[in-house]
Amino acid sequence: MATRPPTERSGSRKNRKRDPTSGLLKGVVETIAPPILEGYEKDIVPEDLTYIGSYNWVDSPNPTITVPGSPRIWAERQMPMTVPIDSGKNFIDQNGHRMKKFTLLPLIRAVQDLTGQGVTERFDWPSVDIVTDRGRLRKLLAWAVGSSDQWRIDTQLAGANTVLLSGRAPVTKETIGWSNSYGFNYEDASTYPIPGLENEPSHHRIIAYDFDGLRMVVRCEVDACLPYDATPSRSSSHRPTTSWNVAKKKTSNSLDVKIIRAGSSKVPQSHLLELKTHGSMSMKWSKTYPQLYLSQTPHVHHAFHRNGTFTHVEKYSLGQSNLAEVAEGAQEGFKKLRKLLGYIKSLVLKHGAARISLVCQGKTLSVYRIPQGESCLPEDALALFVA
Repeated sequence: MATRPPTERSGSRKNRKRDPTSGLLKGVVETIAPPILEGYEKDIVPEDLTYIGSYNWVDSPNPTITVPGSPRIWAERQMPMTVPIDSGKNFIDQNGHRMKKFTLLPLIRAVQDLTGQGVTERFDWPSVDIVTDRGRLRKLLAWAVGSSDQWRIDTQLAGANTVLLSGRAPVTKETIGWSNSYGFNYEDASTYPIPGLENEPSHHRIIAYDFDGLRMVVRCEVDACLPYDATPSRSSSHRPTTSWNVAKKKTSNSLDVKIIRAGSSKVPQSHLLELKTHGSMSMKWSKTYPQLYLSQTPHVHHAFHRNGTFTHVEKYSLGQSNLAEVAEGAQEGFKKLRKLLGYIKSLVLKHGAARISLVCQGKTLSVYRIPQGESCLPEDALALFVA
């Protein structure tokens, strides 16, 4: 049975035993030193944030998304509420599972499709500095502040200015087997889908913002949203209306994305919601706050339970006075992340068409070369970044 695919939440589990340098050319090009802060007086805050696209994955043998899709809607359930323990199959990396090496392609197709519909303005891809996922930003941030982990991020220069940070989890799908997990079933019980998207719980939102001088495009998974003025009625008869293949040219391995137009592009950024479940009263703000911050998800609900019986929900929002100490403590990490991203961009520009990969093993971040001829996007998508 397929369950909700929360890609990033799964990242904190035990790392899979796979050599992250597999498929890369032998020999370390260089080792990146942890960033040292100098000259950062002001706090770093994402500015000029713009919603540029979104989609839901469809359970289909061929890669299919609904655009713009929609997150599930928060329902204020009465407590206590009991849900069964999680079971079945779970996506760790749905984009990687369905798209193989082209993990960023759904992002590009969704943005371009909304532009084609006239829902959003034409997006200026050549002006972007970095395109990536929130999960990869979190990995870089964690390394920058001294954590020990194992991961890999592949890079590619698109056009003359844009750095693509992509990759695929070592294992993209697994059978749920860890102890006492109720998070997926809690999400199902505490939220509801809009009509027409009942079997598409995985919603991905794409935003652009300025990160202290770096123009970022960031994709993140959204658990839910608060009800809003234009929330589709649960009794609405809305259904997907059109389906087609967006790419006129076949990619090198004929892998592309089929798009179904369905959902709502009217979900306000101010209503996005992250859901967390806890079997104890402890909350790890050191991990949760950066997750909210890097996607500018304004709300988080912490739901507390004992053996699946949820007793209460604590609600927090970015900017609240009770998170001021957490926000202040996180700034050093965000400044280090900004410095690291700037260095990564300069490194990718220096190597030009020769792709490089960032490999973290323990606390060491090394640079390797990727074999010539490999690309993380098909040619027609890369052409969007040429001014």
